[in-house]
Amino acid sequence: MAGDVLIVDDEQGSQRLLGELCKELGLATRATALGSEALALAQAQQPALVLLDLVLAESDGFTVASGLRDAGSTVPIVIVSGVYKKLPDDFSAKVRPSAFLPKPFDLGAMRGAIQTALGMKRAEPTQPAESGDLAKKPVPWLYADLARRKATGVLDLTRGQVRKRLFLQGGTLRYAQSNVRLENVGGMQVAEGKLKEAAFSRAVEHAKQARVPLHEALAATRAMAPPELNVALKRQTLEVAANAVAWTDGAFVFTPEASGAAIEQQPDARQNPLQAALEGARRAYTPQSARGYFADKQTWVMGRTPELERELFLVRAAWPGEQLTALFNGKVTVQELLLKCKEAELPLLQALAVCDLAPLMRGSARATPAEAVPASPEAEADDDDGKRFTPPELVARRSIFEERDRQQGKTHYELLSVTPQSSPEQVKGQYLQLAKKFHSDAFSGLELGSAKRALTLVFQHIGEAFSTLNDPAKRSEYDVYLDRVAKGLPTDVNAILKAEAIFQRGQLFLKSGKAADAEAAFREAVSLNGSEAEHHGYLGLAIFRAHGERGAAEALAEIKSALELQPENLSALCAHAAILAETGQPAKATELFEQVLERDPSHADAQIGLRRLKQSRDKQQGGGKGLFGKLFKRS
Repeated sequence: MAGDVLIVDDEQGSQRLLGELCKELGLATRATALGSEALALAQAQQPALVLLDLVLAESDGFTVASGLRDAGSTVPIVIVSGVYKKLPDDFSAKVRPSAFLPKPFDLGAMRGAIQTALGMKRAEPTQPAESGDLAKKPVPWLYADLARRKATGVLDLTRGQVRKRLFLQGGTLRYAQSNVRLENVGGMQVAEGKLKEAAFSRAVEHAKQARVPLHEALAATRAMAPPELNVALKRQTLEVAANAVAWTDGAFVFTPEASGAAIEQQPDARQNPLQAALEGARRAYTPQSARGYFADKQTWVMGRTPELERELFLVRAAWPGEQLTALFNGKVTVQELLLKCKEAELPLLQALAVCDLAPLMRGSARATPAEAVPASPEAEADDDDGKRFTPPELVARRSIFEERDRQQGKTHYELLSVTPQSSPEQVKGQYLQLAKKFHSDAFSGLELGSAKRALTLVFQHIGEAFSTLNDPAKRSEYDVYLDRVAKGLPTDVNAILKAEAIFQRGQLFLKSGKAADAEAAFREAVSLNGSEAEHHGYLGLAIFRAHGERGAAEALAEIKSALELQPENLSALCAHAAILAETGQPAKATELFEQVLERDPSHADAQIGLRRLKQSRDKQQGGGKGLFGKLFKRS
């Protein structure tokens, strides 16, 4: 229909999100996943606006936008993409898009782009900045509060001469920086011996002269390779945020941003704010600090919030093997918790209380953030004694307690009785059935006694399971967590990120011929995350490069470990082939290289390996040492 908004996107979730946003603005929509159909619809129906994704199931957004302009259409086009971060200049000049937003886009920014493209009046409320004292509102509480509110804006933390700035987008920590050199990219690498001071100084000077951020200068001066820089920016964000958890004094200012446009300009180094809070607690809190924190709260009780259920996998990744969270039920006192809690889990107990994931309650009085965070009024004493329940009430209570017991220890999939292969529609269907069955309205007019509290928890668990599985990003993260737990693999996000950064440093050492340094780096990467086949494969190659035939047995053992973890790992197969070639076994090496090329005809390392073997045969020089010294050098 003429005047509609035409949505061209092959991701159903993105289509629905854009459709709902247009509906909020009072706009009718049509949607398609196909480029050819989009052109036909636009030419036939003359939409008022086109929301266009560049990567489509058929054709692409470049063809659609260019086709519209070639046909003389002046329809406004808002372009989105999860692949491209910047539009080609010639394409922009031809198409003249009203806006371009990289995915995942901020809803406020998209709303503003649509309103601007259509000439609609933008009525975005201006929210005042929030400020306060960190002694009254601790840093972990701020992180958790902003995450719960899905806030978008800038959080400034100040203590003495130290300044930290955190950029939040929809409750996610997108990027963080500080004026402490050792917390920032470049400074951290110099301190750890990963970057020379002279290279860092050149980048600093370039940043001043070109007036660009330091991380851009580090890339521009080639002091750090892009993959290494991306990992380092994530680490910087986590370090800056986590180190602030130790602050017990100072000030904060949070400045909300309605559109999120300024936040989109920051590097994409996303972290969960609660991950930063938990990592900071691991560093700053001690069993002694926890005992001091709870010293005057011995008779208080601790409950559990929906956020705790939603982030339980993150808590357990930060504290592997923890058994503390199962104790929070709104009835167990702090004194009892301290007796049951392992010494190593006391800092976690303090962190969960401060973050309001396990809120404290003292009688009918509500605690302040500095003491603890408000808890649910449902945390009351059990009052079943002396009550007589009718038969319908007994049936209702039994069903609630049975569901509560069924939920214990269940994954989100098991809780909703779905599988990882279930579609979003199936997940939603199961959720609606359970939510209808265990909503408080289903028990209206019945006296439930203590089952009322159990009903609240049951409904919260159902809601949290749906919240996780209905969000593609959260579901993906949860699936990774479950997979790693099932395989007995590490789930410590910080260790995994650190291992990846060290692994990339090892690749650079190997590329520059520093085999001993590469070996040391790969060994450290394996110790931090031994579940990555590529780490073992490259370690095997580095050992052989550093020690020659004396290290061949150990090198092949590492490659065997890599292939046991991932039989189809092409890097490990190429490393094995290179070692075979250099130990006088060219026929076996050729066979392995050809296997790699069967799976990936464009695999550069295998192509180089076969070419070198052929050259060696032609020159009748065999497979002597050094022939493969330039293999496996990633740019």
